Amino acid sequence: MALASFIFALLCVSELSTDKAFSQVAPNAVCSCQEAYTSEDGTTTVVLQLPKTSTAVSTGNKSLSELDKLKQNYQKQAQMLSSQGLLLMQQAKQIQQIELELQDLKLSISKPPADCQDLLVSGNTPISDSQITASSMYNSDHGPAHSRLYTNMDNHIVGSWSARTNDNKQWLQFDFGRVRKLTAILTKGRNQIAQFVKTYQIHYGNNTLLMKGYRDGTGSVKIFQGNIDLDNIHENVLNPPVYARYLRINPLTWYGHISVRADVLGC
Repeated sequence: MALASFIFALLCVSELSTDKAFSQVAPNAVCSCQEAYTSEDGTTTVVLQLPKTSTAVSTGNKSLSELDKLKQNYQKQAQMLSSQGLLLMQQAKQIQQIELELQDLKLSISKPPADCQDLLVSGNTPISDSQITASSMYNSDHGPAHSRLYTNMDNHIVGSWSARTNDNKQWLQFDFGRVRKLTAILTKGRNQIAQFVKTYQIHYGNNTLLMKGYRDGTGSVKIFQGNIDLDNIHENVLNPPVYARYLRINPLTWYGHISVRADVLGC
């Protein structure tokens, strides 16, 4: 009974992966004996003989123990290939997820959210001139009210706000009247005169005595790139956006003189 079970297990092995091995090691192995079993692979019939006096069956040069080892090797290889396949599938999904996240990040930092890009300084509901203040002004003709983004120079108007002195303590500030969501900063240089701010920082808050700097990923106050000419708008997206009533632009470097026109996108 135990011998028959042993032979049945061997035939199960042949169904999995070793029937080709049998046909390779004993393609013409046909004999008759009291205990004989056959395995059909479609082209070759292999008959295994079990002499009554021996518990080892030989098919050509292969013993049962050798075939069992061969089966185990096949199983290990199959398991390894299956594990590798699952790992590759998981890695492919992870790569796809990373690519989607990168694409989403690029989109999020390239433009403000579609539902929050009103011009808060001079848009459909502009703030008043009194809500635009500055650290100083060159003279009364260069006051902060001239800092609106689309101000152009004519006989009576100077085309920007200009600071009294050129140092990094100067600032231009907007009071939005209430807390707003701020998503981007827009800046220009001085209209018709070669003066513009090249780099700047921003500070924001709900109380002018408690303003805080907008920080980058390292924890340092972020330095924004400003303008390289007079009349082209340069946009810096705030990612993440901030929620504040006041926003202050602090020039760090400039060309010619500290002069700027600006607006803020938000809602």
